[in-house]
Amino acid sequence: MVAANLIPIRAVDLKPFTRHWAAIVAVALTAAVFVLDTRKEPGLAVSLFYLAPILITFWSPQRWHTLVIANAATILTVVAYTRSPVGEERPFEFRNRMICLVAVWIVATLAMVRRQAEDRFEAEQAELERRIRDHSNELARANTELQAEIADRKSAEAALRQLSTHLLSAQDDERRRIARELHDTTAQSLAAVSMNLARIEHLAPDLAPKAADLLADSVALANQCQKEIRTLSYLLHPPMLEEAGLGAAVQWFANGVQQRASIQVAVDVPEKLERMPNDIETTLFRIVQESMNNITRHSGSPNASIRLVRNTGEVILQVKDEGKGIPPEKLERVNGNVAGLGVGVAGIWERVRQFGGDLDITSNSRGTTVTVVLPLEGEVK
Repeated sequence: MVAANLIPIRAVDLKPFTRHWAAIVAVALTAAVFVLDTRKEPGLAVSLFYLAPILITFWSPQRWHTLVIANAATILTVVAYTRSPVGEERPFEFRNRMICLVAVWIVATLAMVRRQAEDRFEAEQAELERRIRDHSNELARANTELQAEIADRKSAEAALRQLSTHLLSAQDDERRRIARELHDTTAQSLAAVSMNLARIEHLAPDLAPKAADLLADSVALANQCQKEIRTLSYLLHPPMLEEAGLGAAVQWFANGVQQRASIQVAVDVPEKLERMPNDIETTLFRIVQESMNNITRHSGSPNASIRLVRNTGEVILQVKDEGKGIPPEKLERVNGNVAGLGVGVAGIWERVRQFGGDLDITSNSRGTTVTVVLPLEGEVK
C-alpha cells in the first residue's frame, strides 16, 4: 500500500544546464559583482571583476553570451556609478570605471575574435573532414570496383586455365585417336599395298626393265610410307607409354631423335621406375617431346640429356642441351611470362600448371636446362 501511494518522481534533465553552464555561471557572477560594486568603499575598482564572467563565457557554446555579459557589465557599471555618493572621489571613480569598461570591452573583443577564429577553424576542419570523407568514399568505391575487376579477372583466368586444360586433354585424346587410326587403317592398307606389289614383282619376272624399275620404286615407296606412318603414329601416341611405361617410351623417343636428327641423347631413367598415373606420364612424355623439338630446331646442340627422378610425393624431369642458349635479353623481357619464349614453352607451362607443378628454365651460352617438378597425389613427401 505504501509503495502504491508513492508519487512518481521525474528525473531532472540536466542537459541544458551542462550545455550552458558557462552562461549560467557568468550571469550569477555578474549579479554578484554588481551587488559588491554597489556596496563597495569609494575608490575601489570593483567593476574590474566583470572581467571574470566575460572570461567564463569563453567556454560557452554561444558567441552572443559574451556580448550579453559585456553589455550587462557596461550597464551595471554605469548604474553603480550613478548610485555612488557625490564627493571628492567622484573624478577618480569615473576614471576607474572608464578604465574598467575599456578593459571589459577589450577582453570581450578578444573573446569575439577568438570565437570567430574558432568558428573559422571549425568550418575549415568540417570542410576538410568532408573532403576526406568524400575522398575516402571515392577510394572505397574505386577499391570496390578494383576488387570486382580483380574477381572478374581471376574468374576469367580460371575459365581460361580450365579451357586450356580441356584443350590439352582434347589434344591428347585426338592424338591418341589419330595414332590408332593411322596404325589400324592407313598403315594396314599400306602394308597390303606393299604385299601386293611384292607379289606382282614375284609373279611377273619377265617385265620390261623400265617397268621392273618402276615396280621396285613403288615397293620401296610403299615400304617407306609404311615406316613413316608407323613412326608418326608412335610419335602422336606411343603404345609403349601405356604398355611399358614412361621410362621405355622416353628411351624409345630418344633413340628416334638420335636417328633422325643425329643428336646424341643420354637418358638417365631408373631401371625400375614405378608406374605413375596415366595423365602424369602423358604430360611428362609431351614435355620431353616439346623440349627435344626445341633442341633440334633452335639450339644447335650436338648433345642432349634427359633425366627422370621419382621421389616420394613428386617426380622431377630435367632436359638439358649444350647449345647456344636463349638470348639474355629475351629471358629478361619474359619476366616470368614463359609465353614470351614461344608457343612450345607456353604449352609446357600450361601442362605443368595443370598439375600444380613447377617449371624452371635456365640458360646461358653453354646451353639450356628445363626442369619440371610435378607433385604425385596421395604420396607424402
